[in-house]
Amino acid sequence: SKFCNEFRAIVYKAPGQASGKIIESTAAAAWQNGAQPLTNDAQHSFATALQHVVGNNPNAKFLAYNNAPPGVPNPKTKSNSKGVIILATNADSAAWIVHTVPGFPAAKTG
Repeated sequence: SKFCNEFRAIVYKAPGQASGKIIESTAAAAWQNGAQPLTNDAQHSFATALQHVVGNNPNAKFLAYNNAPPGVPNPKTKSNSKGVIILATNADSAAWIVHTVPGFPAAKTG
């Protein structure tokens, strides 16, 4: 629809590596080397999106779900669901990131 500007991408990063591979819905169906390490938050779209989760931003709200939540030792679950939904409060913008990182993100309080 004219109101939906979608961008979809999948990033794969192996454990212990800062860079990964990306495949985008707008490109040919082939994995490409990531242009920047995930640790370079100024130049990486996923790292930039996650700044709103790990940092303080009054214009962003998020909902995180993780079958292995932080601070819970040995959870008994058959689920493998982990992700973050990020919503802008000052714009018509959102992101949904599905990941495989146990315990991410740590709970924010206050």
